[in-house]
Amino acid sequence: MMGFVLESTMDWRVGITSTMARKQSNLKQSNYAVFSLPESTFYIAPPGVPYGTGALSHWERHGGGMSFQMRFYPLGMQCHISTAEPNAYPACIFPESRCYFAIQTLQEELQMRGPHSQQTIQGLLLFIMARVAHALQKIQSPDWRPVGPEIVEENSARDAVEAACAFIETNFFRKITLAEVAEHAFVSPTYLCHIFRQEKQMTLTDYVTHFRLEYATSLLQHTRMGLGQVAKTVGYTNQSYFCQLFARHFQCSPGEFRRNAIKQHNTQKNKKNDLLCRI
Repeated sequence: MMGFVLESTMDWRVGITSTMARKQSNLKQSNYAVFSLPESTFYIAPPGVPYGTGALSHWERHGGGMSFQMRFYPLGMQCHISTAEPNAYPACIFPESRCYFAIQTLQEELQMRGPHSQQTIQGLLLFIMARVAHALQKIQSPDWRPVGPEIVEENSARDAVEAACAFIETNFFRKITLAEVAEHAFVSPTYLCHIFRQEKQMTLTDYVTHFRLEYATSLLQHTRMGLGQVAKTVGYTNQSYFCQLFARHFQCSPGEFRRNAIKQHNTQKNKKNDLLCRI
């Protein structure tokens, strides 16, 4: 998430989870620290930091204050103005998929800090701000229609499914939940399951499994990783379970698949050598 403090000082709670933020009654001062951002401050909140839920305001102290915040998803981005009064301004959601990948690259550059990171970071920030400005101008058009939790048109449903697939293909190596995927696609979990089956002719869980196993075949063919390492790389901590899924999907064990791939590679190599000898 990116944002800018427009007025006054913004106090950001650090060290609490999204669940804690939603359950205000269970939140104690000892559970978190308060990080103050002065007026006219640009900030980038790292992934996992709780955002405004309406249960908690962003300001600890009394007085006026206002900030402009942007949260990026594969399908688009969400912009809203936050004040000490929860839900004073509704969130504005609109499609802008290019910014999501720019944000991911920006976060990587901020972590790496290579010799050319400064120029890259500046360029990415300019690009993101230009797209945000363009989107904010576009929503003033009478033809503009927002995207959101209730996507009903066929094209929009297809975009939501593709956004879900993009998130899965980027995060397949770790445990991911349906709620997490649905959040990044701007739809409810139930609706995502419905439209995903329609678009892909398979369940979302089957898609995750299929993508992981296809990636595993590439590792088996082109690396010398052990089976346990291959399993962990594609998101399975249990090697036995990985082997069972693989055998069910490809009708052979991972070891047999690797041996067959090596034999096929050697056969093709020998044929190529014979052809070169004849020439």
